[in-house]
Amino acid sequence: MLLSLLFQLAHAEAPATDRDDDGLPDTEDPCPTDPANAVVDGRCIDGARVQVPARVQTSTVTGMGIAPTVADNFGQESEIHHEVNFRGRYLFIPKSILDIWYEDHVDDSSGFPARPGLSATTLGIEYVLSNGKDNGVFYAEWLRPNFEAGYWDDRESPQINDDGSWISPEKFGLVVIGSDYQAELKASDWFSFTVGAGLGVGFRTGELLEWRPGDPEGGCGAGESAVVRARDLGCAADGPLEIPSALPFLDFNVGPKFRFGDKAALRIEGGLHNMPYVGSTFGATF
Repeated sequence: MLLSLLFQLAHAEAPATDRDDDGLPDTEDPCPTDPANAVVDGRCIDGARVQVPARVQTSTVTGMGIAPTVADNFGQESEIHHEVNFRGRYLFIPKSILDIWYEDHVDDSSGFPARPGLSATTLGIEYVLSNGKDNGVFYAEWLRPNFEAGYWDDRESPQINDDGSWISPEKFGLVVIGSDYQAELKASDWFSFTVGAGLGVGFRTGELLEWRPGDPEGGCGAGESAVVRARDLGCAADGPLEIPSALPFLDFNVGPKFRFGDKAALRIEGGLHNMPYVGSTFGATF
């Protein structure tokens, strides 16, 4: 009789298990009885049952709800914006810097002309990739010198006034391409401050023609200064200055940036572009 009872127990059918709306047996439902609980990613939290997007399902579940992870806010800081800008700059070398190497005859009685100033302007375009805090700037521009033909006399002691050179630009300029990195420190949605640096290369066009003091042995303006040979006698130039066909450019820039919604941006800058400069850029944002 005992054997018969054991046989019946071994072959008895398991009782049917009720299943609720989530399709899980009651014995497997993480929230089988409490209606205030909900299942999110296999766990119970307070509140109603919700369908959670995939990226939120990786969030940390807390007693207050779902705390977003870094992935939830990624688009807010890392969305890439594009800018296409026009840029213009005024470059110059202060007179006090030139005085270190070249004599300025403006206040002496030597009869030699004053040294020219040294400045240039640039016009160009740039393409910017930005995520709101980091900016990659890629630019191309035309650099045109503003100085005129004049007398350049190196400073020496004792000063010799007639051993300088007359220099005249002949279609001289530079085509400059380069790239900068700029960090953007945001103060508000429309105003920020940028600081950056970068490298470029300038490809020379034209020449800087040079007249030297005349050879005492003969030739046009024999024994005369470069000023007399070039300006008064009209002698032919002795040749171009030896300038490499490509010149490196070092950039450092700093200044405010203004955003006009998501349509346009304006930067006002100062810094170094092989020479001290001030300038601005303006263009479209998309």
